[in-house]
Amino acid sequence: MHQIYEDKGKYNFEYQLPKILYSALFSSLILRIILQTLVLTDKDILQVKLQQTKELAIKMKKEKLKCMKIKFSIFFILNFILLGLFWYYLTAFNAIYKNTQIYLIENTFISFGFSLFYPFIINIFPMIIRMCSLHSSNKDQKYFYKVSQIIQLI
Repeated sequence: MHQIYEDKGKYNFEYQLPKILYSALFSSLILRIILQTLVLTDKDILQVKLQQTKELAIKMKKEKLKCMKIKFSIFFILNFILLGLFWYYLTAFNAIYKNTQIYLIENTFISFGFSLFYPFIINIFPMIIRMCSLHSSNKDQKYFYKVSQIIQLI
């Protein structure tokens, strides 16, 4: 807000850009952690499919379904709590600082746009390295593939 005052009400994109990038990257990281721990269930399903006998698979299926129901419940409750807190914070902030609403909206749209564009950049690098591994010699293929897996985790 002080920067807005110093810029006499003009939008200073150079000043706002680092903050926008930090918020978009941080929120993407938090979202990825929440999704991998609470929502993605492919590893659990794969464990059930890889059981030796049908009886073990049925027993493990019941355990995994119970675990998944708990994870999904935690995810939805956490989502509603966070949405409520964000709604309250933004409402209070905009009620107190009425002159900064336009800047908040602009920053939100820029951050949202970056969040939509960012996965394309991140996913292109592992794809390029995997394509290089397909076109390289046999001993370099494993190396390139491992590097692409490490980059994909980031």
